[in-house]
Order: sequence, then C-alpha cells, then structure tokens
Amino acid sequence: PDAPADLAASEGDGLVELSWTAAQGAAGYFVYRSPVTGGGYQRLNDTPTTGATYVDAGVVNGRMYYYVVTAEDGAGNESERSNEAGALPHMIIGWANTQWPYSIVHTISALNPTGNIYGQVWIDGYTSVPGPTEGLLAQVGFGPSGSHPAGNPDWLWVDAVFNDDAGNNDEFMGQLLPEMVGVYDYAYRYSTTAGIDWVYADLDGTGNGYDPAQAGDLVVVPSGDTTPPSAPANLKVTEASPGFISLAWDAVPDADLYRYEVFRAAVPGGPYTKLTNVQAPVIGYTDWNVASGMTYYYVVAAADTSFNLSGFSDELEATAQARPVAVTFNASLPDTTPEGDDIYIAGSFNGWDPAGTLMTRTGLSATVTLFLDEGTHIEYKYTRGSFTYVEKGAGCEELSNRTATIVYGVDGTMTLDDVVLNWRNTFPCGD
Repeated sequence: PDAPADLAASEGDGLVELSWTAAQGAAGYFVYRSPVTGGGYQRLNDTPTTGATYVDAGVVNGRMYYYVVTAEDGAGNESERSNEAGALPHMIIGWANTQWPYSIVHTISALNPTGNIYGQVWIDGYTSVPGPTEGLLAQVGFGPSGSHPAGNPDWLWVDAVFNDDAGNNDEFMGQLLPEMVGVYDYAYRYSTTAGIDWVYADLDGTGNGYDPAQAGDLVVVPSGDTTPPSAPANLKVTEASPGFISLAWDAVPDADLYRYEVFRAAVPGGPYTKLTNVQAPVIGYTDWNVASGMTYYYVVAAADTSFNLSGFSDELEATAQARPVAVTFNASLPDTTPEGDDIYIAGSFNGWDPAGTLMTRTGLSATVTLFLDEGTHIEYKYTRGSFTYVEKGAGCEELSNRTATIVYGVDGTMTLDDVVLNWRNTFPCGD
C-alpha cells in the first residue's frame, strides 16, 4: 500500500498522540518509535491498528521521541515509512503567576541586585508533592515597559530557585540586576520542556493570558556615582591563529572598576557589536568566533559598579592567522669542531634535511634567523651537513630532539641559545 502521509505528533502529560492521513490500500498501520531522529525505530504495536490515530502512553516526561508509521494491506505487505514526527511529552502547567512584589524601585548597582521577586506555579498531581518538582524550570525577567515577553529579545531572563511549597503550588524566587536606568516590566515564565516552550505569567495569573498591564513595575534610578572610568589603554594582540585571536589590555586603575566590555566590527570605525563581558581584574579575552584569514577591528570599554561605561579604547586591527616570528638560533660549538666545516640546522620546519638550513659560522659560534609561525611547535638538531656528524651529548650519547614553541612576544622576535657539546664521529665521540 501507499505510505501514510501527514504524520503529526502532539505531546501531553506522559503520552504522545499521533495522527496521519489514511493510506490507499491500507488494512492497518504499524507505529514505530526512536529516541533519535532518522533511525533506530522499534515497532510499538504487534498487530496493526485500524484507525489513523495512536496514543503512546509508554513515554517518560522530558524525553524526546521520534515516530514513523507504515501501512499494511490485507496480504501482509508493508509500505514505506511515513514522514517522521517528533514530540516531547511533558507536565502540563495548569496555572502560574508573578506573585509579589507588584512594583520595585531599584538603585542601579553591579553589586546589589533587586530584592527577591516571587512566583508560583501549579501542575495537577505534581506541585502538591512536597519539595521542588523535577523537570520544572522557572525564570524571572524584565523588559521594556508595556511589551509582551514571549519571543522578545529585549527581555532578559535569569533562573529562579525553588523557595517553598505554597499549598498545592511550587513557589520560586529570583533577583534582577538591571544595567541601565529606566522603567521596565518584570514577570515570571515557566517551562516543563527544558526551555523549549515557556508559559508567561503576570500578576493576576495565567487564567486570562498574559497582559503587559498586569506585569510588575520596575523603576531603575541612578546611583550617586555618575562618573565613568577611564578607557582601557594599550589594546594588543597576544596571539593569533586561523582559529582564534587573543587580546590583552592595560588594567584600568579605577577603585570601583567592575568589568570590561569587548566589542568587534567588520570594518574600521564600526559599527561595533558587543562580544562579551570580562570580569575585572582579568585583562584579556580570546575570540574563538573568527574565520581564517578574516580581519577584525576590536575596541574595549570599562564599566564601574554603577554601570557607568567609559569611552572605547583605541581600535585594534587583527587578522585570524598566525603571525610570522623572526626566530634566531644561536649555537655555541665545541672546540673539537673542524675549522672549515659548515654548520647546519635540521628540523621539523625543513623536512629534517641535515644540510637544509646553513648557519653563519664565526669561529665556535653559528647563527641563523628563520621566519616561523607563532604557536608552531618545532623539533630540531644541529649537524655538520650530514647526520653522520650530528650533535651528541657530553658522554657521546644520542640526544633527543631539541624542542620549542614559537612565541610572538612583544615585537615578533624570538631567540634560542643552544650549546653543542660534541659531534658524532668526531673526537671524543669516535673519528
């Protein structure tokens, strides 16, 4: 028969209800379920169901399930699978609210949040049990006055914690930390789907839906400090690669410094987008969200405990690629080194060619400068043009490879000073 079409799943408390469009030639249907999308299905019914609906009551709240359905004709031929439908069974919130207080006047501060804000929620058969209800999430948030919070990016939310059993309800409490003076609404929201879906609750409860006029009123007023800190100085790149750019800057000395704010733009001069907050006294940040070879423009600002924000630092241009470092290798040679022999360096950076990189020799010293990418880990040894005459230890023993990690430093230069103790096949290590 044809495969069933239009499979749909709706979740409830401990169950998933399925429905589909009947298939031409079908005598019945088999229902399959998997905990992952795209496969791993196991049949739920041993005998085909004759209707185009099915209720799966063998599920656990808070877990995702994925379903397909097949049709079977009178001769036992089974069709291809239907489309896949997913569902997340969950507890059903019967009622919720923002409990108290009705209004708050708050002096702006990075150190002192608002007082506790309370909310209550009722789920039949669950919240009446003592203690917090497993799988129930609560958040308190605030946003522009008169706005609806559902799907509104201007609302900011923080997790609330279980406070107490309030009759048959669970009561939660949470605090807000607004960063700008102004007038706002605040409210609670609740989820039994791990935050996939939320129920928004105002002061008079969810029985009549959410109404911005029934939100709590939050007024944030200035503190006595309205002077911003000084702008950060000496913004610089400490390391770069195709996958990240690391920044650092000088500490701002203000006594009430709270944090730094890092901004980035795609073009010089902005517009800048805020990347993150860096809590003082940390004075660095690594931007991992970069594309290889792309150039970015960074600025940093400082904020104090009254959220007064400084001006921007000087703009820094940085590219997501490793910076070349001028690495100077200096080798002190043993006095057994023949006067006319050239000195070479062989390593992971030249294919371990024992005569691949000639050094400049002056008496019992040899030097060479190579440009290598920062962050590169290298291994190397000194030779006299062949591994027959590679460096040896003080007791003529074989040596492990020398190693180093290339560091850009302050000015893109790095020096490696080494001492060669002996040579292979050269007195005193044979002839």
